[in-house]
Amino acid sequence: EAPLRAPWAEWLVHQSGVNAIVVRGPDRGGLFTIFTAGDDQSISRLSVAFPTAGDGSPTTQSWSRVLSAHVTSIRDLALIPEGVVSISKGQWLKVWREVAPADALKKWADGGLAADDTATAFERRQREFMRMR
Repeated sequence: EAPLRAPWAEWLVHQSGVNAIVVRGPDRGGLFTIFTAGDDQSISRLSVAFPTAGDGSPTTQSWSRVLSAHVTSIRDLALIPEGVVSISKGQWLKVWREVAPADALKKWADGGLAADDTATAFERRQREFMRMR
């Protein structure tokens, strides 16, 4: 086995610490989907094609991020068939599904509206409280 020497590819996907990573794939087109979550309260989704030959670098097909996916840092992610589940330090569990276009994530509840659009009154109050601190 060859030792790890240098990154094959690298992406900056969060503004602060990353707490979770899950990978799905490859899909029928050979793409891998990488979800990450972190202290910046966001979820990133990266769609990557890895070369099948020995040469070449992975290529990014799409990248998206849900800002303010939670009001506290996201502690973990789990894959489900149509998306991903996230859990935060603030004790909220949210289910997200992938929707067209391929670079989007939507909150499963509330008819698939964007997460920021579906914030409950309590979540909005939590955000206000966190901003005041």
